[in-house]
Amino acid sequence: MKQYIIRRLLLFIPIIFGISFILFFLYVSSPGDPLSGIISTQPGITAERIEELRVLYGLDGNIFERYFNWLKNAIKFDFGVSLTFKESVSSVLGVYIWNSFYLNVLSFLFSIFVSIPLGIYISTKHGKALDKCVLTFSLLFTSLPTFVLGIIAIKYIAPVLGLPIIGMTTIGSNYTGFAYIKDVLVHTILPFAILSLFSLAGTLRVVKTSMLEIIKQDYIRTARAKGVSEKAVIYKHAFRNALIPLIPIIVGGIVVLFSGSIIIEQVFGWPGVGNITYQAILNRDYPLLMGAAMFYAVLTIFSNLLTDIIYAVADPRIRLK
Repeated sequence: MKQYIIRRLLLFIPIIFGISFILFFLYVSSPGDPLSGIISTQPGITAERIEELRVLYGLDGNIFERYFNWLKNAIKFDFGVSLTFKESVSSVLGVYIWNSFYLNVLSFLFSIFVSIPLGIYISTKHGKALDKCVLTFSLLFTSLPTFVLGIIAIKYIAPVLGLPIIGMTTIGSNYTGFAYIKDVLVHTILPFAILSLFSLAGTLRVVKTSMLEIIKQDYIRTARAKGVSEKAVIYKHAFRNALIPLIPIIVGGIVVLFSGSIIIEQVFGWPGVGNITYQAILNRDYPLLMGAAMFYAVLTIFSNLLTDIIYAVADPRIRLK
């Protein structure tokens, strides 16, 4: 296992380099001047000052020179200076990443701890009224885009419950201690609910479908014929085997949430990586875009590694070679 993990980590090095070059090439090749926003706000700016800004933001030289300069600095976790925030990309990401982790991990854990036991229970009630209600709920929340759910929540739910609809804290507040925690939790409710329901609906259907396939197997019928209790049949025999196809969905769910939260963070003004990534796209902030894109790339790569490791633990038949 240890050797397998080391080999996979070494394999990630050329993958990361390849991803970084492709992304860098796409950003550099896209139309428009990243400095156009700065130039438009300073009509009297000189050509010398523009050239200084190009050097400062790493926009001088040909594409290969720019990429290798960026790569040399990126290895030291220096992704350049953000055109939007006027500070280092590492500093910006260091602040906003934790806000996204808080929201997404909280939603992920809630959806997993609810969807798995509920999906198992629903699989034992296949075809009944409860099963049809849950199926309707699942189809509804997986079909509606998250931004539509967010708008519905802002327009109809927030006014009734008196919930805030923007930001992570009250604008202009100076809360500390318990008051600050309470303020953050209240602002978390709506984006947390939308992300959780979206993730819960999809995972719930997969859990139920996987359980139904396993319950129909011959060894399950044999266990029941031997007089094994229904609880033991479901949770001891069926669930462990049903868990195997769920592993990539469950582990990969956190990556899906992070990518999906770009829209939710924008709708609710949540100060996370998704929000600043969207701002970076609008402002052609290529240094920040590269930093955010590499964060998503590394997150995806390590989630794939974690999936393989959990596969081996869940299924002894799998041997990592």
